[in-house]
Amino acid sequence: AIDESNRMPGANTINFNIPGNGPHVINVSDVESDDRVFTISDTSGPTVINGYSQPGSAPNTNATVSNAVIKIHIKGPRTANPSVRNYRSIDGFRVFSGGNAFRGLAFTHLRRSIWISGSNAHHNIVAGTFIGTDPAGQNWYPAITALEPWDEDGGAFGIWITDSAHHNRIGGTVPADRSIISGNANDGGGGTGEGTDYNQFIGLLVGLSPDGTRRAQNGSDGLD
Repeated sequence: AIDESNRMPGANTINFNIPGNGPHVINVSDVESDDRVFTISDTSGPTVINGYSQPGSAPNTNATVSNAVIKIHIKGPRTANPSVRNYRSIDGFRVFSGGNAFRGLAFTHLRRSIWISGSNAHHNIVAGTFIGTDPAGQNWYPAITALEPWDEDGGAFGIWITDSAHHNRIGGTVPADRSIISGNANDGGGGTGEGTDYNQFIGLLVGLSPDGTRRAQNGSDGLD
């Protein structure tokens, strides 16, 4: 669907209707030719990936924490066992274009869940999404203190904004847009590079479970 969206001019929306109660796990496999699987690059119009279209899901309505019901879990091949390195790090989404939106998704086991990169990557939105926890709010890498021995390539970031990407928004001011950035083995989110400006992280829970009752810390900085 993402490949078709990149080829089709104009705006596109990707909805879900997977049979069963879920949550439904989309396993992201390793590929030899590249370390990125989902690349969003259509500059003719935005792509919206709407996890809340999956039956049974629902955005958050709580004013202070998150009661969102997420049914789409995007899971990479990384293992939480520091002694097992039979999978290399791969990214989830790498975004090169503008105006795209990601809603109602959970990301785990990836090097960077969402990587927004380049000057054409502007006014993207990541809202109502769990970055680093599964749909139940469990962080995938509990042994965070063992970061350095296994994560030699600096992986397991949540959201990363680089290379002059600008005016992107993570979270939002209304409850439905609240995102969770927790349980990542490295930084939960951040940005770097000249021109990487005017990006906003708003109304988030960082380092906590979605219900706000449990520590689900990121292994390095919450936001860097």
